[in-house]
Amino acid sequence: MDDAPKYDPDRMTFEDLDLNDLDAMGEWLDHPNTIAYHDDIARSLKYESPDALREIYVNGRASFAKDLEMAKTALDNPDISVEVRERLELIAARSRSAIDQVDAKLSDLPNASDS
Repeated sequence: MDDAPKYDPDRMTFEDLDLNDLDAMGEWLDHPNTIAYHDDIARSLKYESPDALREIYVNGRASFAKDLEMAKTALDNPDISVEVRERLELIAARSRSAIDQVDAKLSDLPNASDS
């Protein structure tokens, strides 16, 4: 039996996951890097200028939107198991939540003309 992890953040991204593999999705969802990426991104941005933050948030939002789209596309498959569907729905929900958080951060930034 192969005990190698199915998600290795040093060599993989979300796009590399097999979205039909419950273990791989679970490892990605529960991995400390994923949790930190989704929950703690703002901490590292504390000292950035509003213009730099805007660029970071826009790029981050695009990344979360890509994750959401991949999950939604996989959810369109009628042949996936209930367990896989539940994991994909969790990925989609976390991605939507991250997008909402980024949108809130973007709306809190001063307009470029205000700086």
